[in-house]
Amino acid sequence: MFSTSVVCLYQVQFYRNGDRFFAGLTYAVSRDRYRTLDSLMSDLTDSPLGDKAVLPKGVRHIFTLDGGVKITGIDQLVDGMCYVCASTPVYRKVRHDVLWPVAL
Repeated sequence: MFSTSVVCLYQVQFYRNGDRFFAGLTYAVSRDRYRTLDSLMSDLTDSPLGDKAVLPKGVRHIFTLDGGVKITGIDQLVDGMCYVCASTPVYRKVRHDVLWPVAL
């Protein structure tokens, strides 16, 4: 007999807290790879998202795009949704869904 297991794979978009110029980072999240939220936040800190100029303490908090809910567990992530990563527990309201034109 073959053993089959279902792999839950989510594709989510992460933004930096307060950085309206960051276009976002699409990330594939599976429960096999990330068993805890801390392991996901550690990987996000090491990714291009974890720029020390914007997130000096790395990714320590994850919020929904509107800042209404702080994500406390990996099971709260929803496929196709957008989230905001922050170093501090304070959410800064910025329109992440719009890229602002940059003057040259």
